Amino acid sequence: MDRQPFAGLQVGAVPWAAPVFGLAAVLILAGVLGLLIDMQKEEPPEAVVAADTAPRELNVYKKHDCRVTKELTDRFIETELSLLEGIRGQSIPADLDAHSRLTAAADGAGDPADAFRARCYSLMFLAEAFHKARHKQEAFRIVDESDDIARKIGAISCVVVRPDGTLAGTNNDWYGFVHNILDFVPDWRADAGPVTVMGAGGGARAVVYGLMSRGAREIRLCNRTTSRAETLAKEFGGPITVVPWEERQDCLDGCAMLVNATSQGMIGHGQAPLDLRLEKLPKSALVSDIIYIPRETPLIQMARERGHRTVTGLGMLLHQGIPAWKAWFGIEPKMTAELRAKIEATL
Repeated sequence: MDRQPFAGLQVGAVPWAAPVFGLAAVLILAGVLGLLIDMQKEEPPEAVVAADTAPRELNVYKKHDCRVTKELTDRFIETELSLLEGIRGQSIPADLDAHSRLTAAADGAGDPADAFRARCYSLMFLAEAFHKARHKQEAFRIVDESDDIARKIGAISCVVVRPDGTLAGTNNDWYGFVHNILDFVPDWRADAGPVTVMGAGGGARAVVYGLMSRGAREIRLCNRTTSRAETLAKEFGGPITVVPWEERQDCLDGCAMLVNATSQGMIGHGQAPLDLRLEKLPKSALVSDIIYIPRETPLIQMARERGHRTVTGLGMLLHQGIPAWKAWFGIEPKMTAELRAKIEATL
């Protein structure tokens, strides 16, 4: 069959082919012209940007209307008390003082809806403690072997599959803490003087292990619940002195370093700033916070304004991944300023 070109296409020599394709071409041109005209009528880019930045309704998985009644609130309180009993009975790590503050907010709220919302937060706080404890216990249960570090700290943060298929568990959080400090302060020495550690939970256990591995000679441990600090000190032994929460200001006197290992300061996540003044802390002292959201906590801001050297918490998260990556892939990544900046940009 003979073929002839039409508008850049090979068209079969059929009597009605050329007219049909001609009509199609005209329609396409008309569509393009219409699109150009319509574009001229659109709002300028500034208006589009303004519309995109306007507040939007959150995506909600399920939404139900309910009446906040005394019966509903009582059921929440009953569940909350049951969780609290379980946490105490199983010695599950939880900041019960922070929970008490949440329940106090619920009890003190004048509006029933606000009171119910605060009660939900307090219930979620306890449920999260159970959730974390369950995963920690599961990690110890599934590995074939855990090292002394994991057992001392009380948590597994890294699981490695050995050549024979067995699972080995360890904890790299202490490593992340130490090398984050050295990243910012290369000449840092844990034995330069007394170190005050605020908190007695999982983060504090990793911090204390890291300090002791670097030769710390005096660690002052201060926690709202003194019994938890005493338990940590007994399990670790060594140069740990437990300081009552009421004496937290005095224990800063003469310190070479202050570390916040509590969740206080995690602004935007239901946590108030750390209840601590720095007047008695020597200006030469180093101040560290293991919280990384926000990147700069109120404690770090206050310390920087007083002229202290400060270390934020993001590097602890990043550095603990280095030995894990090496164990998994045989490659030891380098923590560079460029890599840190890229990760910070995602937070």
